[in-house]
Amino acid sequence: TMAEPKLAGVGIYFQDVNGEVVVNHIITGGSADRSGIIQLGDIVVSVDSKDVRGKPLQELRGSFVGQEGSHVTLGFERGQNREPFVAQLMFGSPDFIASFDKSKKPGGAVATHLSEGGSGGRTVPQAPPQAASRVVDPAEHESASGRGVVSRDAELRRLEEALKSETAKVRVQERLRVEAEEALRRLTLPGPNDQVSRLEQALRIEREGRMDEERRRQDVERRLELALQQQQQHQQQADGAKAAGGRSNQEFVELQEKLAAAESKVRQLTGQLEAAQARARMAAADAESRDAG
Repeated sequence: TMAEPKLAGVGIYFQDVNGEVVVNHIITGGSADRSGIIQLGDIVVSVDSKDVRGKPLQELRGSFVGQEGSHVTLGFERGQNREPFVAQLMFGSPDFIASFDKSKKPGGAVATHLSEGGSGGRTVPQAPPQAASRVVDPAEHESASGRGVVSRDAELRRLEEALKSETAKVRVQERLRVEAEEALRRLTLPGPNDQVSRLEQALRIEREGRMDEERRRQDVERRLELALQQQQQHQQQADGAKAAGGRSNQEFVELQEKLAAAESKVRQLTGQLEAAQARARMAAADAESRDAG
C-alpha cells in the first residue's frame, strides 16, 4: 500500500524582523537550497501570487508547510533596492527531494524574476549542479539570525529600563507623601480630640491604601520579571533549535509559538503594571485634594 503523504516545509527557517518575514536559515539539501537563488536575508512578499506584506510570521506559518511533493510559489525581495523574484519550491525533506530528483528529472524548484519593479521579466539562471550541495556560510547565518536576537534583547532592555524608571517615580512620590504628612502634622492647629482622631484615622486609611497599591505593583513587577525570564529562555531554546541541524521543523515551530506566548504575557503584564501605576497616581491626587480641603 502507498504511504500516506507527509507534511513538510521548503527547507527554510523564517524570522519576523521589524514586521517583515525574512529568510533566517536555509537547510542544506532542501528545496530552497537546491534552487540556488534564495539567500539569507531575502524578504517574503507573496505566497502563490497573494501579497502578504505586513502579515505576521505566526499567520503565515501554515503557508510554508504542505504535503511532500506539492509546490508553493513564494515571492521575495532582496537587498536595499528590494529586487523582486519568485521561486516555485517543493515541499519535502532533503531526503525526499533527493529521491525525487533521482526518480524524476524535473528539479525541486523553479525560479524567475517578477516582471514589475524594474526587473524587465528577466529569468534567473538556474544554479549549476553543485549548488544542490551548497553549505550555508556560518558567518552569513550568524549575521542574519543576529538581527532578530538583537531586536528582542533591545526590547527586553527597554522594558527593564522603563520598569526601573517607574519604580524610581513611585519612590519619589512616596517620599513626597511622607514629607507632606509631616508638614500637615506640624501645621495642624490644636482642636478637640475627636477632630485630631478623625485626621489620624484618615491618614491611616490613606497609608493602608498606598501599601495595598504598592503590594499590587510589586506583584505585577515580579510576574513581569518572570515573564521576561521565560521569554529569554524560549528565545535561547529557539536559537538552539535553529543552530541544531537534527531538530525537526515542527519542534522549531513549537518553540517559536512558546516565544510568542511569552511575548504576549510580557505585554499583558506591562499593561497591568501601567494600570497599577495609574491607580497609584489617582490615589495620590485624591489624597492631595483632601489635604487641600
